[in-house]
Amino acid sequence: QHQVKCFVHDILSATSSLQGLSQAYDHSHSAAAEAMPSMKRPAASATGASIKKQALDPLQSKCAEIAAMVNVAEAYPENVRSMLNEALQHSLLVTKDQRHPMQQECVGMVKEVLASVQASLQAKVEALQGTLADSDAARSARESAAGAAAEVVKQKTQAKEAAGVALGEAAAHLGNARAAHKAAISEEKLGEEEYTKAERKKAILEAVSTGDFASLQQGGGDAKAVKAVLKVAKDFNFDQQLIVAAESALLKPVADRGGFDNIVFQQCEEQFKSLINAFGSTMTNCEASKGERAAKVESAVAEIAAAEEKERACREELSAARAASAEAEAACSAANQALKDFAPEMMRAAAVLQDAQSELRGGEAVVATFQGLADRTETTPADGTQAVDVAKVAEPEVAMEKAPGECVDVAEKTLA
Repeated sequence: QHQVKCFVHDILSATSSLQGLSQAYDHSHSAAAEAMPSMKRPAASATGASIKKQALDPLQSKCAEIAAMVNVAEAYPENVRSMLNEALQHSLLVTKDQRHPMQQECVGMVKEVLASVQASLQAKVEALQGTLADSDAARSARESAAGAAAEVVKQKTQAKEAAGVALGEAAAHLGNARAAHKAAISEEKLGEEEYTKAERKKAILEAVSTGDFASLQQGGGDAKAVKAVLKVAKDFNFDQQLIVAAESALLKPVADRGGFDNIVFQQCEEQFKSLINAFGSTMTNCEASKGERAAKVESAVAEIAAAEEKERACREELSAARAASAEAEAACSAANQALKDFAPEMMRAAAVLQDAQSELRGGEAVVATFQGLADRTETTPADGTQAVDVAKVAEPEVAMEKAPGECVDVAEKTLA
């Protein structure tokens, strides 16, 4: 940027030198005119001014086209482009044989900028042409992608369904494990209750058998003892006929008892012993199976823990499978949309290519115009009139309107 600034400064300095030469020429020309007889040149007519403007307008228009192309050179900073356009008319509109070396270098810089724009346009055209040339392969690739995405959706859907089935089975197994645990707890509780019940009943029978009944057997009992024995007999379902017979036999003293009474006492004693032994066996069995019932409860607790872990893992797998399925469906939808959009994209690419080719041709025309001005040594209008020396018409007028210092200020403001 600094080099460009110095370069423009040199161009404007050269323009200042040309201004000095022009002023010296005008001074000497005035002195010579005073020594000659007074001969006034007729004032330029409005028609002559119009002709002059018409002769300059095409060149100005060409410069504007070139400046517009310079402005789209994105590879260069905006202030550099503005500065080149500022110096464009001071260099390119000067014929090649009258340009200062610095002006010629400015023309070369503009040529480089235009070449970069053309290269960019050419690359854009080639890229679009490549896209269209590979359209069949691109379409085939999108079709393959859509097919593969559909297959993935199928697989992920199957995996999701399998995960759902596995979760259902795990949940059912967990339910069974909990039911088994409940049953084990109930069984353990029943066993404990059965043991307690048998223990209590055995104790009652033993207490009456060794207490009131034994006292009655020995003849020392009373009505209260008889009542206690009969109550136990009824509570424990002694033989009904035995209970009826016992009501009279139990009250008789030993000396008054007959053979039947002794049989009643003997059968009552056997009933007591039989029931006591039965409840004892029940207690023994309950005690023996107590550990088994506890182990069953412990096993059921472990089974529940394993089932809960399995159910949790299956639930996570189902969640992951659902997410994967949704992702696959989204990818499939995107692939199908990309396939659907392919034809419109190619149509837009073809339209963009046409525009890019048009821009490229327009750029070629601008470059040709630039090259014509860059190589120009004289300008010959279409009507065959005297050629206009732009270096003597355009440049001195600009130089006279702006002092060199002002031109430098303009360049510096443009760079800023």
